[in-house]
Parts: sequence; C-alpha cells; structure tokens
Amino acid sequence: MHHAQHVGGVHALAAGAREHGDDLAERLELPRALLDRLGVVPSYYLRYYYAHDEVVRELKSQGTRAEEVLRIEAELGWRVLVPEPDDVVEV
Repeated sequence: MHHAQHVGGVHALAAGAREHGDDLAERLELPRALLDRLGVVPSYYLRYYYAHDEVVRELKSQGTRAEEVLRIEAELGWRVLVPEPDDVVEV
C-alpha cells in the first residue's frame, strides 16, 4: 500500500528538462527510462524503492551509521565521553 507521502516528486520542471533527462538520471542514479515513465523527478529517498537491490548492496558495503558517526567525530577532533564505573556518583 502506498501512502501519499511516499510518492512525492517534482512535477513541474523548467522548460527543456526533458533534454537534460540523461544528466538527471545519472545524478539520481536511476534509469532514464524510469524517469520518462514516471514523468516526475522523484524525491531522493524513493531511490530505495526504485533501485532496492542496488541501494541495499551499497548500504551493506558501507560501515554502520554508528561507525560513520565515530569517524566524523574523530575527523572533527571530538571524542565520545563514556563514564568509567568509578566516575559514577551516587546521589
């Protein structure tokens, strides 16, 4: 069952958008034929539905979100503060 919030897309495009369909398809990582058939530029998150197997392969090849957050924090010079058991104060 599809809900309205999951079928969003840009219906009105500037004149000449059809001639840029190949570029749009490449940037969205979706087949041009799909964009032509839909007649809209789908919201980015709909790629999961239209290219499910490819998206799942990509996600599995990456680390977890937690690993990504730790990597970003390390790049920013942050560190995760985890209290040691001896640091816990009884109130």
